Amino acid sequence: MTKSRKAASTVAAFATLASSLIALTAAATPASAACQPPGGASHKYVIGSVSKAKLATNLRSDDVQGPGTATYNQTSTATTTVKAAAEAKADIGKWIAKASAKANVSLTKTWSKKTGWSYSLQIASGKTQHIRMGHWARKYPVTKYTWTPAKCKYADKAWTHTVITPVKSDSNVWYRENPS
Repeated sequence: MTKSRKAASTVAAFATLASSLIALTAAATPASAACQPPGGASHKYVIGSVSKAKLATNLRSDDVQGPGTATYNQTSTATTTVKAAAEAKADIGKWIAKASAKANVSLTKTWSKKTGWSYSLQIASGKTQHIRMGHWARKYPVTKYTWTPAKCKYADKAWTHTVITPVKSDSNVWYRENPS
């Protein structure tokens, strides 16, 4: 056998051996091991369309029978917190930064501020109302998906909840409210 035939035969034998080893390795590797979620994250959160909303704070005046003026004037701590289903609240640390980026404003789980608050609004004749301080927020749906190795993608929807999250800034509004 000539040297060139011997070399060609050796190359062919190695190629056959290599392809057999690749086939064996692929057969021994389960599909779930071959298909891992990006960054190892078993869940992903998708933020839907964002709109402006307000959340009620704990600050409100006494009820006033109109016609009259409802006034709030005291130093106290105003607070409000995210409004969402329990399972969405439990995962808030995993999706709030994404929601802030989509809303183009910094959002937070809880907002509070202590200061002197003073505000008045007129109450119409024949109505009994009070005024309440609201805090601006953003409203949007959050959907949680679970990684599905068999499909090699985030295919299973775990849940979707509408969430209202306070903005971090001191952005407040006073409004009339009927007694509950």
